Amino acid sequence: MAADAGAAESDPPSLRLQLTAQQVSARTHLQLDESSTGLGTRFGLEDDIGMPRRQAMGAALLSVRLGERWRGELEVSRLSRQVRQHRLDIPLTVDGADYGVGAAVDADFSSTVFKLALSRSLWRSPDADVGLILGLHATRFTIGMGGKNEVGGVPVRLNDAQAHGTAPLPVVGMYGEKRFESGWTATVRAEVFSLSHRGYDGRLIDAQLNAAYRFTSGLSLGAGYRLDDYRLAGSRESFHGLIRYRFQGPQVFAEMAY
Repeated sequence: MAADAGAAESDPPSLRLQLTAQQVSARTHLQLDESSTGLGTRFGLEDDIGMPRRQAMGAALLSVRLGERWRGELEVSRLSRQVRQHRLDIPLTVDGADYGVGAAVDADFSSTVFKLALSRSLWRSPDADVGLILGLHATRFTIGMGGKNEVGGVPVRLNDAQAHGTAPLPVVGMYGEKRFESGWTATVRAEVFSLSHRGYDGRLIDAQLNAAYRFTSGLSLGAGYRLDDYRLAGSRESFHGLIRYRFQGPQVFAEMAY
């Protein structure tokens, strides 16, 4: 996902576009209930149904200067994973569908995150900047499972399980930036929040540390590390259950300034 673009510079550009590639290591736990009484099994996508733990993810961030100390940001990222024909070692109940031991399951899990943020510089010097971040994370997730088992040597298709939803979470955070005469810039950023709203109970932690080298006034290349820890419980018709979603890993990015 994208690195920090909110800090001010001595002569900050009006527009920044940042493209990021991250190699994530994910850990996901799910519980999909048919209703408040028809509870599902809590299980791990990676540990229990064989979904890949490591995968590349892309992100794009657009940052616009709104004044001497203000910037607006829009970031979009997407992670999609799937597994096919994994034989279960444990029985599962998912959204009212039962999958017994030995069933061959297919599963898809995708999440798209839209982040809108406003940052304000609180303190700055010619080579450093510290500021406040206020924003909104909106996560769109889709989960699907299906499978088949053999009864008397005949393949039998099992019921499908599906859930989807969009969960908005406001966030508050801080950023810091240090610029060096050599052309290097170091940035740190952290955002957190917890909220219960309209059938959703969520918590979010988003933190990253990056370093970038400015080759020209309009081009920088950098690398860093990012952690996202996301927990969402839902009691709505489209999503009743629990998602615990944590992914982290190194990232590289290119930033164009205009």
